[in-house]
Amino acid sequence: MARGNTLLGRDDISRLMKLGLSDPPVALRRDLVTHSELIPFKSGQGRFQFIPQEAILLPGQWVCAYYEDGHTPGHVLLQYEVRPGGRFVWRRLAVGRPD
Repeated sequence: MARGNTLLGRDDISRLMKLGLSDPPVALRRDLVTHSELIPFKSGQGRFQFIPQEAILLPGQWVCAYYEDGHTPGHVLLQYEVRPGGRFVWRRLAVGRPD
C-alpha cells in the first residue's frame, strides 16, 4: 500500500508504535479503507470509497481522507483512536459534500 501524505511527526509515530502499530501510516490507511460507512453520501455512479494514498495523516489523531466513486470526489475529516490490539475506532468530524 502506498504511503501517501503524512504530517505525522516522530512523536506521533512513536506514540502509535507504543500502541502496537509497527508501521502507523500503513496501518491507518489499511484500516481506513474498510470504513466506507464514514462517507455519509450515496453515489449515483457506484459506491464511494476512500483512496488510501490520498489520505493526509495529520498530527494528533486526525486524518483528512479523500473519497470518490470514480467520478465524484469529496473529503472527510476524521478522528481516530487506537484501542488495545491495534484496533481503530473512527469518528467523522466534518464532511465535504461531493461536487
